[in-house]
Amino acid sequence: MSRTWRVRVRRLPRYGLPFVWVRLDGLVSAGMVVSSGEPSTVLAPLVADDVRRYAGAVPSRGRRVIAGDAAPLIVPLQRVRSLEVPAADGDRLRLGPITAAVSPRAQVLGVGGILGVDLLSRFARITYELGPPDWLTLEARD
Repeated sequence: MSRTWRVRVRRLPRYGLPFVWVRLDGLVSAGMVVSSGEPSTVLAPLVADDVRRYAGAVPSRGRRVIAGDAAPLIVPLQRVRSLEVPAADGDRLRLGPITAAVSPRAQVLGVGGILGVDLLSRFARITYELGPPDWLTLEARD
């Protein structure tokens, strides 16, 4: 049987979007919206700054084109060595490394980032259970 993680999901008060708390590079905590409609994982500029300042990460070379509200945006990239999500059983789901786009879109929503399809597609199956409380079950690929 494949390894599964059950993760508690909260909702943003203003928009009702699902988000989870994560730890980036072992030092920076951030709330990240879970979005199957966002192709790329995104970090808010303030969170990317914290990853560089506290975890010693360096910005990635290059840029990425992401969808903006009015037009496509060309944004810088931030390499993150690890992204940890606390699971309900006390374990931590460890993902990484990842290269995230740095965009104010997450900051506008009031979160530190958006977990996109590039990260979510690492799992064989994802189940979202509406509550309260809400739960996200992630099944590993074999």
